[in-house]
Amino acid sequence: MKKRHLSRKIQKRLFFILFAILMVPTYVFTWNLVSGPTLNDYKGDEVWYASAVRNILHKKGIDVHYHTFINDPKNGIYGEFAGVNVVLTKDANTTNIQDLDPLIAKVAEKYKPVIKVEGIYYKSHDKFYYLVPKKYEEQFVNDIRKIKGLDAIPGFRYPDEPGIQDYYNLEHPYLAKEFMALSMILFGDRPVAWRLGSVLMYYTAMLATMYIVWKITKNYLHTFIAFLLYAIDPMMRVMGTIGMLDIYTATFMLLALIPMVKDEVKPKDYLLAGLITGLAAATKFNGIFILLPIGIYLINHYTDNAKELLKNGTITAVTTAIGFLLGNLPAITVLGFNEWWQGFLNSFGWHLSYKGPHPFDSPVWQWFFNKNPFTFYYNPRIMAQTNWFLLLLALTMAPATIWLTKKWKSIEIVPEAYLGVTLAWLLGYFIGIKTQFSYYAVTIEPLAIILFTTTLPELIRPDIKEKIMERLSEED
Repeated sequence: MKKRHLSRKIQKRLFFILFAILMVPTYVFTWNLVSGPTLNDYKGDEVWYASAVRNILHKKGIDVHYHTFINDPKNGIYGEFAGVNVVLTKDANTTNIQDLDPLIAKVAEKYKPVIKVEGIYYKSHDKFYYLVPKKYEEQFVNDIRKIKGLDAIPGFRYPDEPGIQDYYNLEHPYLAKEFMALSMILFGDRPVAWRLGSVLMYYTAMLATMYIVWKITKNYLHTFIAFLLYAIDPMMRVMGTIGMLDIYTATFMLLALIPMVKDEVKPKDYLLAGLITGLAAATKFNGIFILLPIGIYLINHYTDNAKELLKNGTITAVTTAIGFLLGNLPAITVLGFNEWWQGFLNSFGWHLSYKGPHPFDSPVWQWFFNKNPFTFYYNPRIMAQTNWFLLLLALTMAPATIWLTKKWKSIEIVPEAYLGVTLAWLLGYFIGIKTQFSYYAVTIEPLAIILFTTTLPELIRPDIKEKIMERLSEED
């Protein structure tokens, strides 16, 4: 009996209809995590990144704003208020802002009803937080800045960390924080704005994952399965809703693979892959890990042609450096090259040093068992849980995929990427990057999805199974 198959046209329509339908719950879930009323606060390392962005914008003379509506009939407070951080400057004659409280109170008295936010912090004794009627925000800020030893920084409240008002987070590159800065300028200094760039990266990584699978297989079913696995992946969902750097890194690493997914990779493809790799590293240094599989790919293809190996290797290395500098260019213009460069050099010592025990330490091998997932938020509980089953499954399938590439060249970079980035994390641990957390696995989970969805359907084809058995019989 002749088998009947759906036409390509019908397959295409079904794919886009199902994709559109299932994107709705995906979007709703993501948006609730990004903007839920209980999440109007810092989550995880947002305390460092959002604060650093606020600081570098302030240094540039750009103030971002936090506005909130208050309706408190009991105390006669009604209307829109602006958040203002009042902080000690480095040249202050005191280390305790309480000493200047009488001067601040005089300013606050002029612009009633100013609310001094108490009971949240500050054990660091170097800052206060005020909610000022929005119409008086500019006057309040200007009057505070006239007091020696004080500065007024509009925006969301700082966390209770000493000196955080002078912190620029130079131990990490700046491209991801530049996305955050743009979002905060456009939409205000509030948690949902910090996270919008992560949402953008989440969906970009989703499309990149699906595109790579489609580019290799030209199969709608394989691509749809990749979408489903990505949409339900607990790590991707959480990291796509937090204002941190790692989802940016994972996204650019995926984008760097796209030029490499073809039967014949040309110099222009290495140029593009290198440039995007530089952008990945400009979000977080571990973005450079994607160079390991690209390097392995180069060596495999040009073992007998040293000239081509040197040419394409040089193209990749140079464009990676260019991409990295381009990604950091806005920060360099604000900080000045010397301060940025010094921070860049100092960051290596920081990354390669052991920072002591952490309650959520999770070295790379623990990601494959979802051991000790990082908790970003406790109520609601938000954790960076790995898809341990898929990670292990991809690990066992990688050798078969390497064999498969002998007949299917465009898939070659897939196992090299998954194994190469995983190996880079492992090598990183042994050279000093011992402080690792479960959420770093966001850089390998999409690679596992790609490997699984491109490889498994091929390995279960009858003709492929027969070839594998023949190969095994020959080896015996």
